[in-house]
Amino acid sequence: SDRGRLMRVWDARLYRPVWDPEAVSFLQRKTAHDDRLLGGLLADGFDQKSCHSRHQSAVYRRNAGRQPSHHLISKLRSHEALQRRCGPGTAAYTNALEQLKSGRSVASPECRYLVSISYRGLGNRILAAASAFLYALLTDRVLLVDPSHMTDELFCEPFPNTTWLLPPGFPLFNYQSFYLDTPERFGRMREDGVLRTGVTNGSAPAELPAFAYIHLDYNQTDHDKLFFCDDDQRVLRDIQWLVMRTDSYIVPGLFLVKAFEEELDGLFPERDAVFHHLGRYLFHPTNQVWGLIARYYRAHLASARRVVGIQVRVFPWEAESPEILEQIKTCTQNERLLPAVLDEVEDDEPAVAGAQQPTAVLVTSLKAWYSDKMKEMYWERAAADGRVVVVE
Repeated sequence: SDRGRLMRVWDARLYRPVWDPEAVSFLQRKTAHDDRLLGGLLADGFDQKSCHSRHQSAVYRRNAGRQPSHHLISKLRSHEALQRRCGPGTAAYTNALEQLKSGRSVASPECRYLVSISYRGLGNRILAAASAFLYALLTDRVLLVDPSHMTDELFCEPFPNTTWLLPPGFPLFNYQSFYLDTPERFGRMREDGVLRTGVTNGSAPAELPAFAYIHLDYNQTDHDKLFFCDDDQRVLRDIQWLVMRTDSYIVPGLFLVKAFEEELDGLFPERDAVFHHLGRYLFHPTNQVWGLIARYYRAHLASARRVVGIQVRVFPWEAESPEILEQIKTCTQNERLLPAVLDEVEDDEPAVAGAQQPTAVLVTSLKAWYSDKMKEMYWERAAADGRVVVVE
């Protein structure tokens, strides 16, 4: 289930090894105010009881992580205000819905919106939501996430005093089925000349549609990819409603848009930290899911000397691959993440005095075979250096 997958993902990311056997509970450890708010990344004022993970997750981390830029912190606070001013339940949102129902565009709309379609696996949905949020941040759009796939049961609301979930009764009732044949697909409208950049042969620009569908799925066309061009972003800027379909991390493409370059440099001086910050800001497991994560962690990972997370990216319909398994073993052993095991003919295990804290290995995959084989290897044979390895 998605809850189980989320639990395993968070266990792999949020571990903090315990070295002192007399250490108090993680949640009793004193943390600075800025630690709870991740250096200012998170807004203060949330009801902590409604979402324990928002502030408790920092306690489980081995280090504070990278610090967000001052510009990113300021931009997030401004965007939160935008979500409250224009989001569901406001007069501005009601007016925008009426405009959408009319089928006509509006000049200089008070608020603009981006609807992110949720589909495919949990990891894909996380990457897509983070990408959509960054685009909304760059273009001053309210982000509304498709509530299907139990989004509200998996994650807390990221914005204070408002919602990021698209409410029931959205006028584009079939938006979840938008695809290549949708007439309002941006790439199709560009290809057919319904939308043009600038003025062509002295003709006046075409009237803008009430909404545009952004198709960035695996089969996107060359015209769909114009989304990442400056001139096309200028056209999209004036369309009040955008509906986006992607299951990928499109952030690198946003760095190709010249109009976004200066803002992105200010928001993320370290380009490889974009998802690090967006993920810690957006995705906080709900109390029920967080309880599963915390209990699993305390039962299986908290006492480990070291925790190693391994994701095996294979599709469920693919056959088990001994070659991939061998690559995992070779890589983890060559990089000294995990010890080699003794050959079957070697009976003498290394003598180790006293009790050991084990190395815990958390394997996530769509096929349990890889985890089972790793577990079998370290159960049936001793580690060459005498370490205890437990595969979860």
